[in-house]
Amino acid sequence: MTHSIFSPETLASMMLIGVMLIPLAPERFLAHSAPAETRPFNVQQAVITITEVKTPWYALRFLLKSGFEKSLPEYTAIPGLLQKNYAIHNGGKTFGGFYLWETKAQAEAWFNPKWFERVEKTYGAAGKVSYFTVRDYQAFAKESDAKGEYWTVIHRSSAQSAQQTFSNPQGLLRTYLVNDAKTGQAASISLWNSKEEAERYFASAKIAASELTYTDTPLLINKLAQ
Repeated sequence: MTHSIFSPETLASMMLIGVMLIPLAPERFLAHSAPAETRPFNVQQAVITITEVKTPWYALRFLLKSGFEKSLPEYTAIPGLLQKNYAIHNGGKTFGGFYLWETKAQAEAWFNPKWFERVEKTYGAAGKVSYFTVRDYQAFAKESDAKGEYWTVIHRSSAQSAQQTFSNPQGLLRTYLVNDAKTGQAASISLWNSKEEAERYFASAKIAASELTYTDTPLLINKLAQ
């Protein structure tokens, strides 16, 4: 079984279609979470990984979404994976996801040397995996559906401004306060119902656009709400 979002059969059919279409955290998060999320986890042991893989030239957005949906059973079954925000990065130049893991060991078990070999062989470029430690997690609302027009926003800045608190603005679903595992830089990662709601909030908070990265997130896995 392949671990990429596309099986060989899917890649072949997508290529044909593509050619045709060229024209300080508590020990458990429960005290902060929305009632819809009832599964506790140890925040201090959790990590987030952000992956980026080169998008095949023929993989338009709707094809990426189709591949994401087909991969749901496989990713839902991964041990230790609590949440995944499927991601279309950089205007579609790369794709991947934001993964919340119970432990770093479980993340590393998935992103092993074979994963990197498989990605490079399948997509013709090395995959990138970035690790973040989790300082706090807050759930404000449960997503209405796994599919949607969600957006994930990374705010990287000074340690002070990345400590910002979110006062439950409209459209905010959940937030993670994190530190880059390599540099120690503080950041926040937030999930929104729409890009417009996220932009409205950060503009009102007077956060510089240069500190923000917006990522198209058409599909979610949330095992904390199961």
